[in-house]
Amino acid sequence: MKKILFLAVVCCLPLFAYTQTATESLYIYNVVKLSGNLEKTRFKVKLDDGRSVKKLKDSDGRKIKFRTPAALLTYLSSEGWEIYESGSAILGNHYEGKKGHKTESSWIIRRACTREELDSFLDASVKRRKSASKKEEVSE
Repeated sequence: MKKILFLAVVCCLPLFAYTQTATESLYIYNVVKLSGNLEKTRFKVKLDDGRSVKKLKDSDGRKIKFRTPAALLTYLSSEGWEIYESGSAILGNHYEGKKGHKTESSWIIRRACTREELDSFLDASVKRRKSASKKEEVSE
């Protein structure tokens, strides 16, 4: 009887030990756009950081060039970003007998952040309209 009771306690122990903590996961999102021929080393990288769309630069303000999309992905990962979603399109054209194609790819990337970082990001990137009550206070 003691063995059965002991076995029941051991089997049910993980159920009682599991506790769920409600932590709020916050992220800052950016969009990376790649265009050009991704099979060669000539492709363009632009970053939409919520404030503007610009070429990717390092912390010193210098433009960064990548040899392959994998090098770009490794760099972003080293900076704390992860790919949240990705998509691509291949565009082809025929112009005066010349064939060509261009690949456009976009990655939505995200990085975990604190509430303060998120609030600062939103203040810098979202234009908010003044509410009607605030407009009335200003006009009075």
